[in-house]
Amino acid sequence: MSNASRVFVGLVHVLIFSPLLFSADLQTRLTLSNPTTKATFGPKGLVLLEGAQSKAKIAFAQDDWSLAIDSSTLGSHAAQPRVKRVGRDEIQYDYGISGYEIRVIYQLKPAWRFVGKQLRVLRTPASDFTVHRVVAWDLKVQNEVGSAYVPSTYVPQLGATIAESRKSLPGKDFGEFLRLTGGQGLLLTIQNPFLEARHDGQTASLGYAPEMSWRKSWGQFASDMACIGTYSLSGRDSLAR
Repeated sequence: MSNASRVFVGLVHVLIFSPLLFSADLQTRLTLSNPTTKATFGPKGLVLLEGAQSKAKIAFAQDDWSLAIDSSTLGSHAAQPRVKRVGRDEIQYDYGISGYEIRVIYQLKPAWRFVGKQLRVLRTPASDFTVHRVVAWDLKVQNEVGSAYVPSTYVPQLGATIAESRKSLPGKDFGEFLRLTGGQGLLLTIQNPFLEARHDGQTASLGYAPEMSWRKSWGQFASDMACIGTYSLSGRDSLAR
C-alpha cells in the first residue's frame, strides 16, 4: 500500500471514529430554541441561556436538582445521566440513583419566553413513598450577580415585615430575580405558591416542600413546572435586598 493510500485510510478511520474521541461535554451539547429564546445544554443540564429581546447571554457553571423521598435525598451530583432529545421541544436526562430512576425534562415550546424544567419519579424501591422536598433549580451563574430580589408574601396591614411574614405564612416566596452586571437579568420560578428561594453570591436555589404521599399505581410523580428566563434591567434597584 502506498503512502498516499495509508494516509487516505487513516483519514477515513478518523472520520468514522472521531465521535468516540470527543469529550462527554461536546457529545451532549444540545440546543432548544424559538424566536425569543435559545438554551444550550451540557452533560447535566443548562449551560447557556440567551434572550433575543433582552440581549442577555447567561452562562451556568452548575444546574443541579434534588429530591427528598422518604429517608433518601437524591441529587444530580450522585450519577451521570443518559441524555436524549425528544422532538424539537424537549431534552431528557435520566438518572439511576440508589434504586430510583429520575427523569429531568427541559422544554421550550414555540410561544414560550422561558425554559421549563420538570422532575419525574419513574421508579422507586417501594410501591408507596412520600416526596418531602423538591429543589428544581440549584444554579451557579458564571455572569457576575450584582443583587437579587425575592418577591414574598407579607402582611403590611398588620405591621409585619417580609422577614416576619415569612415565618408565619404558608405561602412564602414567589420566585427569584437575579440582577446581573451588564444590564442583564435572570428570572427563576416554579408554578407552586409555597416556594423557598435562596441566594448566596453566584448561586441561587428554588424549591418547595410538597409533603405528598404517592403510589406507583397512580403513575409517575411529576414536580410542578420550574421556569427560567431572561429579562432586561430597568436601571432601578430600589427593591434589591
